[in-house]
Amino acid sequence: NILKATTLESKLPLLAVEHGCIISKDADVTVAFEVSLPELFTVTSAEYEAMHSAWCKAIKVLPHYTVVHKQDWFVSEKYKPELQKEDLSFLDRSFERHFNERPYLTNKPILLMYDRIMWQYFDCLAPSGVHRFVFSGSDSEKFRQAHLKGHGYIRVL
Repeated sequence: NILKATTLESKLPLLAVEHGCIISKDADVTVAFEVSLPELFTVTSAEYEAMHSAWCKAIKVLPHYTVVHKQDWFVSEKYKPELQKEDLSFLDRSFERHFNERPYLTNKPILLMYDRIMWQYFDCLAPSGVHRFVFSGSDSEKFRQAHLKGHGYIRVL
């Protein structure tokens, strides 16, 4: 038996990372943002509606054939107390010591905007290679501005 060796680069569909965009070998463009969202159950129904309308407004500015994908990454971390403060009361100091180095989960949402050039419909765009991307930097800036103006709880970093 002869094992066939292959490289990781030949199996992954990534071509390059340029100008903050991930470009695949099929000329698909992906832009990733880290999103800061409020803690669960900390917003009122009116604030939740405002957040929802901000998301809808931001998604409407994207061009056709854009896919928006939100991933939630949960990372286990340990609590680090703030015992150095001088103005801690007895209860505050006891609280900090009680939770010292206890594990907890933090949520890091990632928003991926993926634009696939429809080669089967637009063969004239780049028959010999990648010449034009539908999703440009101005589109990601429009998306970012729509989020920032929408509501204070949604921040695209």
